Amino acid sequence: MKSNAPSLKRETFVLKTLLFCIAIYLTLQVAVMFRLFGQEGIPPLLLIGYRILDAFFIWSYISRFGMRLRLHISDVPFLLMIPYPVAIGIYKQNIGLTFFNDVAIYAFFFLKVVIIRMLIQNIMAKADFDLFVRKYLHRIVRLSIIIAIIMVGIALVALRLNIPFYYQAPAELIFAAAVTTAQGHLVSYGLILSLAILGGKRAIILGVMVIGLAGLARRVRGNRNFQGILVVGGAAIFALFLTLGGEATGDLAFIRRLDNTILTIQAGAERAANLEQFIGFVDYARYLEWLSLRPHLDGLALIFGNGYGFRYSLISPTIDDFGAVEYGNVTNAHFSPLAIVSKFGIFGLALWLAQMLIVLFSRINSSSYFQRACKLGLIASLVQSIFSFSFFISFITPIFISGITLLHMRRVGGRVRDIGGSKLESIA
Repeated sequence: MKSNAPSLKRETFVLKTLLFCIAIYLTLQVAVMFRLFGQEGIPPLLLIGYRILDAFFIWSYISRFGMRLRLHISDVPFLLMIPYPVAIGIYKQNIGLTFFNDVAIYAFFFLKVVIIRMLIQNIMAKADFDLFVRKYLHRIVRLSIIIAIIMVGIALVALRLNIPFYYQAPAELIFAAAVTTAQGHLVSYGLILSLAILGGKRAIILGVMVIGLAGLARRVRGNRNFQGILVVGGAAIFALFLTLGGEATGDLAFIRRLDNTILTIQAGAERAANLEQFIGFVDYARYLEWLSLRPHLDGLALIFGNGYGFRYSLISPTIDDFGAVEYGNVTNAHFSPLAIVSKFGIFGLALWLAQMLIVLFSRINSSSYFQRACKLGLIASLVQSIFSFSFFISFITPIFISGITLLHMRRVGGRVRDIGGSKLESIA
């Protein structure tokens, strides 16, 4: 007997393509590790690989659903942000590989946000999306953990060979952390947090910790006694690190970096004459980027940026017979707001902040673990953007934005062939 239930073949094809691209993207993170072994030529190849994955996913949707796009109000600021750096980049003669890569990064980012949202809405019109996507999300979570463990193995081999090297957990662990926290899998979250801490990267550790704290706060909301214990316990642990220092806390990379950060903050507070010097003490690498970018942020460039393709020389203000020491030619800054200002100006930064505020205050269905995971993940991504320019590069960030900006959904009756879930429809 033939079923009259709507088919999800097209949606399933596009969703599987998206998950395939994420899996390849995660696997490519292992290649990043070999840069630390001195392997040349990896970054340009990775850039090409990332853009191919973007294009492949976008093609998979257009080939099944056509070019028609439905925009959300949160898309407007970013839509205004994309075009004008093209003209500025051409005017400033920034044409080169970086120019075309920048155009592709931001255009593809926008298209992925819109397309992923439309894909999810198409599925939600026919099935329970949380149920439908559960097994696929679990595969990505498992792969994220496996990739992180493989990277630990590479780090251990490097240490055995006496190669100057440190383990770096993949930034996409925040996706795994968000999903496991939203679903209440505390053991899995603990494993993910352990891998992040083992890596010692502040951006990733803070991102994963923010997810855990936000998820826990939601669970204990209204329980003032438990909230008090949480605050006091957290303060006590932090005070313990301050008191014991590196001698008692072992050789973990995270602990060493925490100790160093505390010492530099103390030194900066004692020796710095102003805020700028204090920042230089606390994080010299980011301070270096600010010093190097400052001459390029002047007049209209401060307002509208230097356009796509902009690159600058990273210099150290070493005072000696040779003057400033040049470290290399780079295109972004680790502090994402500064990186945005360098190419889009204060105007572009204001548009990005407006978009983030709209997204963060968008109403979600609190009973949907997927939407809760997306909100947790986006908050962690924003925290991560303080330390690294990963917001627009990650294949995961568009999923967070798309998942949050879905219209509020309610359950209605109905079953879908081979799915067995309840149908969802928009009431907004």
